[in-house]
Amino acid sequence: RCRRLSQGEIIPAVVEGRLRPAQDAAPTNSPGNGRGITTPEALRSVLKPLRERKALIALLVDLTDVAGTLLPRVRELIGANPILLIGTKADLLPRGTDLDEVREWLGGAANRLGGVLDILLLSSKQGDGMQA
Repeated sequence: RCRRLSQGEIIPAVVEGRLRPAQDAAPTNSPGNGRGITTPEALRSVLKPLRERKALIALLVDLTDVAGTLLPRVRELIGANPILLIGTKADLLPRGTDLDEVREWLGGAANRLGGVLDILLLSSKQGDGMQA
């Protein structure tokens, strides 16, 4: 999926209200269906215990598919835990994009989550935002 996205293909993560099945992902050890993508039920079962624990939640959002990757009901699963919102694939944004504006827009999109401590934009391909 990442390779196809980097070549400019638009691939939504959600189709008709359900997660889109992985087409070219390798199997993983994650609690999912073994196709490189987890089911909503498996994700809920993994996240639900966080509701009762103190934790900093790193919520990853694909900047090429914010609507499909920003989990609107994540607060139900993680309780009052603070969120560090991380926008990934910043290198796939159009050249010349003002990242401060993207950060502000992403903050507005995540406003209903509440408890967002900070918003980071990363590009693992270029290493942007990956400094320790």
